[in-house]
Amino acid sequence: MSALATALKAAIGPLASIVDQSGGYVVFRVGGPAIRDVLAKGFPIDLHERAFPPGAAATTVAAHIGAIIWRNEDQDGCASFDIAVFRSLSRSFWHWFSKAAAEFGCEVRPS
Repeated sequence: MSALATALKAAIGPLASIVDQSGGYVVFRVGGPAIRDVLAKGFPIDLHERAFPPGAAATTVAAHIGAIIWRNEDQDGCASFDIAVFRSLSRSFWHWFSKAAAEFGCEVRPS
């Protein structure tokens, strides 16, 4: 059990159950000069710097797949985002993302 789950369990006691479900998600880190254009193809939210600055987060959908997206600090002068999707939908998300990014010359690099 994670430290957060342990602390919550101690604070709540027998009033509720605490379950760590973080292993149920896959997190994709994406970025680059055209990342907002790529994400705009499937995310129905405004990811412009003014509306979604570093530290911002939202629960939304991406191409009909439930997703949690948060903005990181810029990497190499470009916007960077982390996107969490349920593990069981990660292949579907990757398929959508790779198709959406193809016209921009998507490059996959290990983190």
